[in-house]
Amino acid sequence: MLDQQKMQALSEIRALQGISVAAVATMLGVSAPSVSRFEVGIPAISADTYLPQICSMLSINPDFLNGKTDYPFIPGSFLRFYVRGLKSRVYSLAWLEVIMKYAEKVDLICLLRRKNNNIVAVVAKDNQGSIFLISIEIPLPVKTLFDCLRERYASDSKHKADATAIEYFDSKGELGVTPIEDLKNFNKLSCEALIERELSKVLSESEQRLIAKIRKANMSADEAIEKLGLAARNPFLRTS
Repeated sequence: MLDQQKMQALSEIRALQGISVAAVATMLGVSAPSVSRFEVGIPAISADTYLPQICSMLSINPDFLNGKTDYPFIPGSFLRFYVRGLKSRVYSLAWLEVIMKYAEKVDLICLLRRKNNNIVAVVAKDNQGSIFLISIEIPLPVKTLFDCLRERYASDSKHKADATAIEYFDSKGELGVTPIEDLKNFNKLSCEALIERELSKVLSESEQRLIAKIRKANMSADEAIEKLGLAARNPFLRTS
């Protein structure tokens, strides 16, 4: 008997990838109602026969459904998620919930439209090395996402989300970012390179505290470097 919660996770991940029940059924050569029942834990089709194919199609780790791991994705995999437009003005953050639910740490790079600074896509990388490209049909206000991150995860000791924003140019520009019409051409390598490049520009919390102390002490950069150099050479010298 398949675990119902894990089958629900499979259904959520399938939907986020923009893959319909009908598409899965066509690939398997079975009926759509059979797949729907299978996703809620009813053995309408043979798990031994069809589950490996479903996992391969959705980039899901079979060991997750077999109870051998709590991580649903294949570590180091690349997945595309699609956030469709909603009739209401409630923005769907289901993609974020799914990624954060199974990761201890996630780095997020938000891709923005320059004209209104709304998010049109997000590149995410979790601590298992999996990379996600989330395309957002209705641009998401930056504040909405950041407020969600602060409210949902800032006080959560299990999770840590580092978010940074870059401008997403409508044409190739100073940052050499791929134009919006070429988002579909993003792949794992380009997303990983983007994450590494942008996160290298972000200061850690300890670096931010150090800069704040330097400014509070009215020190110049040269004075701070000299003081840090003295401290490095003499471990008994304390810096204020």
